[in-house]
Amino acid sequence: MTQVIMVGASTTPPPPGQGIPLAPGVVLGVSGAVQISAPDPTAPTPNPTFEAHNLRPLVEAIFRTDPRFVGLSKFIVNVRIFWSFEIPTACAGHGFIFFNPDFWDSIPEETRKTVLAHEVWHLILKHLQRGEGCDPSIHNEACDHVINLSLEKDGFTFEGTSPFKDPIHLGKSTEKIYNEIWEDREKNPPKPQPGASKEQIEQMIKDILGQDAASGGPSKTLQQQKDEAEANVDENAQGIGSTPGQANIKLDRTKKLVLIQRATYQQIFEEYLTDPLSGGKRTFMRPSRRSHGQGPTKLITPGRFPKRGRKNRLTHLVYALDVSGSITAKQAQQFHDSVRTIKDLLNPELLTVLLFDTRIVFEKTFTDKEKYGNINVHAGGGTDLKDVYKRMRVLGAEAMVIFTDLCVQIPPQPEWETIWIVPSMGCHVPVGLYGNVYLIPQL
Repeated sequence: MTQVIMVGASTTPPPPGQGIPLAPGVVLGVSGAVQISAPDPTAPTPNPTFEAHNLRPLVEAIFRTDPRFVGLSKFIVNVRIFWSFEIPTACAGHGFIFFNPDFWDSIPEETRKTVLAHEVWHLILKHLQRGEGCDPSIHNEACDHVINLSLEKDGFTFEGTSPFKDPIHLGKSTEKIYNEIWEDREKNPPKPQPGASKEQIEQMIKDILGQDAASGGPSKTLQQQKDEAEANVDENAQGIGSTPGQANIKLDRTKKLVLIQRATYQQIFEEYLTDPLSGGKRTFMRPSRRSHGQGPTKLITPGRFPKRGRKNRLTHLVYALDVSGSITAKQAQQFHDSVRTIKDLLNPELLTVLLFDTRIVFEKTFTDKEKYGNINVHAGGGTDLKDVYKRMRVLGAEAMVIFTDLCVQIPPQPEWETIWIVPSMGCHVPVGLYGNVYLIPQL
């Protein structure tokens, strides 16, 4: 552990070579390095979480003088930094960064810069928002691999910590790492890790906002804070990731990470099934949107269209199968089983089946009085969704299911509900893809 000298805010110049005091606890050394000691944890404090006023000059000095923080000065101005004994190490979200004082004092000075950069990148990449619905432990591990591997390339050190930064994940997206860890979790369970949950971080932020209002400051809701923090990222972090010092992190900050979810057909189409309590009528009580790998929580489609009678019945559903050259016989059979199951479960008035590669190669519509019969599937060439979307607009269906490996250019978001079904957890899901993505359910 590095011994850090606590220097008071004396107005007397220090002896030559011993550094210049900037503020209580802050020293700018002759080499340009900044040193600070966290507050004494034994000293009485009215709140276990309190603003780190003595840390602010350190952060600003680092962002001005360290070339690895190029371009981040405007962004950090609107980020609030707090000490907190409520968390084990450090965390960040919605424009706030929190450090445990004991943890801060236990790591070397250079590692403190690493931890600071790490939390800043969590904010810039909007990881707290983008991880909603994921297994929180696995998502945090995936995020850490992406950030830490990139920081290591930029020359940051990790002495005194045990970070997630497995070189096997170099060049991968957070989404791909997440899905790999999730798929492998039974053989190699994720390592237990101390950390603050999303709920804990947001509760700390709400408490701070309440204290601000009680002390005469601005009155602000958590949602307002989220909106302001997101605007700060969009306005002041543009270009970050393409400048020297941040060339290794290139994730899209503006779109939410979309993950492959596991669910049954009943869960996927919950919105269109009978609600015995409400008689099929829509209620204002919304269930949890999704919970990737966390028990029996229902996964639902957004339900943009009104319910139709007691069965909330779909008038017209389109199911499209990607029959490009990569389709296998097993996937073709999975498609038949999937269509048959959906028809039995929902029995829409019309069910249109489309097979497509670069164009629509087959189309057939089944009424609610007809049974689904197997259709011959022949692998084609490339893949293109343009004709499928054009046909969908002519058909006027409320929802479309697309069975594909996602190796296709995705058209702009349409007016209908889109549900993506993929054959394996290894499929690459584009960041920001609209609709939900599900692994094809096992029957």
